[in-house]
Amino acid sequence: MKRCESSQKVSIVEAIHKHQEHLQKHNLLSDFTGLNQVMGKGFEAGLFYLIYGSSLVTNSILLSMAVAAQLPTTKGGLDSSVVFIDNDNIFNPYTLIRLALSVKLNSNSMLSRIFVARAFIWNHLGEIVDNLETLLKETKARIVLISGLTTLFDGEFEKRKHQMLLKIANKLRNIAIDNETIVAASTKLARGSSYKPTGGKIISHAPHVLIRVLQQGARITFNLMKHPSRPAFQTVQWLSRAKRAPHTVPLDQFLKKPLEH
Repeated sequence: MKRCESSQKVSIVEAIHKHQEHLQKHNLLSDFTGLNQVMGKGFEAGLFYLIYGSSLVTNSILLSMAVAAQLPTTKGGLDSSVVFIDNDNIFNPYTLIRLALSVKLNSNSMLSRIFVARAFIWNHLGEIVDNLETLLKETKARIVLISGLTTLFDGEFEKRKHQMLLKIANKLRNIAIDNETIVAASTKLARGSSYKPTGGKIISHAPHVLIRVLQQGARITFNLMKHPSRPAFQTVQWLSRAKRAPHTVPLDQFLKKPLEH
């Protein structure tokens, strides 16, 4: 009986310690209120996110996160450097400078804390991901953003590409867990589908969180498809020029034209 009591005490202490660690974590808030609503607490460290759907919105989410991550924790940021793997070639310093100025960040300092890697063929993407943990340690970044996770695998998924994409997705999941890092990637909808991401089951299994984003004019629908601790949820956000909270980055100006799906 004494052993049992001792074991229970240790378990309780460990549980309390884990709870305290969780409370000390700082989540990253998005500029999009609808996205924050479906996720509840924002982007959490240790999770791999796949955001898919309307490219104009998913691109804007990633760019805004590259700036927001550098904000102090008191303003919804992480006070962190950023690793940006740009397969879709969306990285635009001028856009980022405008976003930085809108939240009173020094633009030069902001750009110096973003480390950009570009892959031009799918094999190269595999090499970048293989070296990602080393890059995280060197840059002290606590967030990885990836535009167009499946872009370099477009077309028929032959066996070798299939295996590489699966390997990359699983590696990103493990990196998020092992390094207590936010990993957020974007991709498009699968051809002929308004539900599945490009890559289908290959890419849907590894991420902890799946979020589908659809834009129709000023209407953006956010669907939480999968989350380890939250139920499926949908919300709608309407783009407007309403005044934003201090910690947010005003992106509505970059979302003027509707997308085709």
